[in-house]
Amino acid sequence: MEPARTLPLSRDIWGTQGGDLTSICATAQLMATVRDADGVEMPTAAVTWSSSNTAVATVGEGGTVEAVGEGSTTITAQSGDATGNAQVTVVLPAPTPAEVVVEPDTATLTEVGATVQLSATVLDATGAEIGATAELAATVLDADGVEIEGAVVVWTTSDAEVAVVDQEGVVTAVGEGVATITAAIGEVSGTAEVTVEL
Repeated sequence: MEPARTLPLSRDIWGTQGGDLTSICATAQLMATVRDADGVEMPTAAVTWSSSNTAVATVGEGGTVEAVGEGSTTITAQSGDATGNAQVTVVLPAPTPAEVVVEPDTATLTEVGATVQLSATVLDATGAEIGATAELAATVLDADGVEIEGAVVVWTTSDAEVAVVDQEGVVTAVGEGVATITAAIGEVSGTAEVTVEL
């Protein structure tokens, strides 16, 4: 939990403070200081809290803000006719691919021109799926199951005289032997061994 922040309230609404949250269920504590028209603090004044966008963050009776989804929301504290606002932004870091799983991980082709379809699944460090592709349109999920746009694996072959692979993961036999097919995203990759037996 982040340190408590003071959110001044007065009839003229003084300055406000907010902040960023960087993970779902992360919390931040907002504090409201209620003052009268002369600027004298009113410690026993009741304060009501609300969020303008509960799909981004909710706020409890005591001013505890909890992240729900990415975006921005305005947290409002109200005491009588006085209100104060704090802008809270939820910014989620992009997941880091940790592993690429290629399926099937072995295949045998028995004639030149025969093909086999491979698929790749990208996993994060927890083993949760953050992406999958058999074509260049990938559905990428982070560890929380939230879709991430734009993850594309690159297919390569270790021996184009044995088998070639296109960017949809379709492997085509060329000549007898064994080739390793690799699917990579950034520094992370997975492989499948393809055997061509003529």
